[in-house]
Amino acid sequence: MYYIKPTVNYSLITGASSGIGKAMAQECARRSMNIILVALDNDDLYTSARELADDFPSVEVITLPADLSNPDAAQVIYNYCRDKKLTVNVLINNAAIGASGRFDSHTASFHAQTINVNLMTPLLLTRFFLADFRQFEKAYILNVSSAAAFFDMPYKTIYASTKSFIYSFSRSLREELKGTDISVSTMCSGGVVTNEETKKRTEELGYLSKKLQLTALLVASKGIQGMLDGKALILPGNSSKLFFLLSFLFPYRIKLRILSKFYGRVYASNIPIPPGTTVSRAHSHEYPVIGHLK
Repeated sequence: MYYIKPTVNYSLITGASSGIGKAMAQECARRSMNIILVALDNDDLYTSARELADDFPSVEVITLPADLSNPDAAQVIYNYCRDKKLTVNVLINNAAIGASGRFDSHTASFHAQTINVNLMTPLLLTRFFLADFRQFEKAYILNVSSAAAFFDMPYKTIYASTKSFIYSFSRSLREELKGTDISVSTMCSGGVVTNEETKKRTEELGYLSKKLQLTALLVASKGIQGMLDGKALILPGNSSKLFFLLSFLFPYRIKLRILSKFYGRVYASNIPIPPGTTVSRAHSHEYPVIGHLK
């Protein structure tokens, strides 16, 4: 842990040890924003912190290990910041998990984990920090959703549903906070390849998926700048804009049929998991999780 000045502000980023979250931390550091990195307690978290400290010596970096699938995670994170007198004026809810396949090919506990990480923890972090944010001259909330929020997606049922919630929640909250100094933005990007697992999934989905993929650096750069510019909706890269446009152009039944065929071609054959089965450990593009089906 690095020395903390008592009067500085911090940007708190969840899922900050790899992928988009790590790239966002770098973008914040380039803008001389001090950072609290929130992620699972593993080597990636501390490696990311050391790299940021080395590359940006004037930036203060705090590591906050947390399992965001824990129902109490948001309260623990908020209490830590209050106890340590860490003044947070930027909240970036980036962490997310997800798996593709039939709804019944994953355990009930994995679905609960997904909802906690993708939905409940960012909602509660926003609630806890909101009162503090009202005291600042300017404060920012960036909720990372997905282009999946624009569609009903068979074989990505829970992931897409949680991202739809984040999209709607963010835009509704922004309207409630109109006239205040708190800016709420939501970012919806297309597919981002950040590790071998997501690279493999992209290759399985074929040529179109590979052509539409984005890099974490591009998404992070557009996301942080859009947040600071006070944008309501951030669509990084042409693929994100294309998905947003397509969500309006096609009738619902056609969209559903296309997506079902597209994802079902790879994932529909997943065998349902009997209750109580332990699922193997793997990594999503943003957050390490127990539950992704190989």
